[in-house]
Amino acid sequence: MSMKIASSPRNTPPHRSGHSHNDEMQARPLAQALQDGFTSIEVDVHLINGRLLVGHSQKDAERKNLTLEAAYLAPLEQRVAQFGSVYPGHKEITLMLDFKGGAETTYKALKPLLSKYQGMLVQVRGGQEQPAPVKVVITGNQPELESVSDRSLFLDGSLRQALDHPGSLDPTVTPTVQGNYHAFFRWNGQGGMSAGERKKLNNMVAAVHAQGLQMRLWDAPDQPNAWQTFLEAGVDRINTDHLESYADWQSVHRASNTPPQPPVRLEEQERHTLGGRKC
Repeated sequence: MSMKIASSPRNTPPHRSGHSHNDEMQARPLAQALQDGFTSIEVDVHLINGRLLVGHSQKDAERKNLTLEAAYLAPLEQRVAQFGSVYPGHKEITLMLDFKGGAETTYKALKPLLSKYQGMLVQVRGGQEQPAPVKVVITGNQPELESVSDRSLFLDGSLRQALDHPGSLDPTVTPTVQGNYHAFFRWNGQGGMSAGERKKLNNMVAAVHAQGLQMRLWDAPDQPNAWQTFLEAGVDRINTDHLESYADWQSVHRASNTPPQPPVRLEEQERHTLGGRKC
C-alpha cells in the first residue's frame, strides 16, 4: 500500500531552486516536499533482502521498512493520474535516488520497478528524450547504463570532473553535477561570502552552465543568508533539510527566485578554468 498524499495541490506555485535533501528523513517523506512546492527530491535507497527500502542508513531503512515504491513512486503516480503532472501546469520534477551499497545490484532491482511506472517517467528512446512528469536521476553509487539511447533514468555527475575536465560529461545522460561544498569553500553562511569566494562560485556556475549542466552543492550552509547567496550566484538546486522554512523564504523572495536560465553548450560560451582542491 502506498503512502497517502494530499489530493489537492499546494496553493502557491512550485519553485525550481529548492532540493529536498535526504527527503526520507522528513516526518512526512514526499508529502512535506510536495506541500512545500519542491521540484527536486532526493532519497537514499538501500537494497535489503531483495527490496528497495528508503533510509539514511541501512539500519534506518530496516527500521522504517518503507519501500521506494510505496513511499515515492506510487504516490507520485497518483498525483500524475489526478493532475496530469505532479503539480498542475508544471512540466517536470526530479526524483533523485542516492544508491547506497552495490550500484549494479541496486540498479538490477530498480529496472523492473521503473518499467512498472514508465508512463510517468521521462524516457530516452532512440536517443530522443521524451517529456514526462518525473525524471529519475541516480546519484551516489552509480551503475553502468546498459543503453544510453534507450533508458528511463539519468545520472548525477561529479562537479569536480566537470570543472577539471570540461566537456567530459554528456548533459543528455548526466544533466546535473554535485560536489561537497567544503571541498571548495570556507564560508559558514554567516555574514557575507568573501569577494574571492563569491567570484569563485560565480565562475564555477558559469563553467558548469557552459557545459549544459546544472549544479548542486551538498553539505553547504543551510539557512536564508546562504540560500540567497547561492540563488544570486545561479546555483540551480539548493540543498536543504528545512523544507517549510525554505518554502516560506522562497515565497517572500519569489520575485528574485526566478527559474535558472537554460544552460548553454560549451561551443556557445567560452570555457572557464578553475583551481581548487580535490574532493
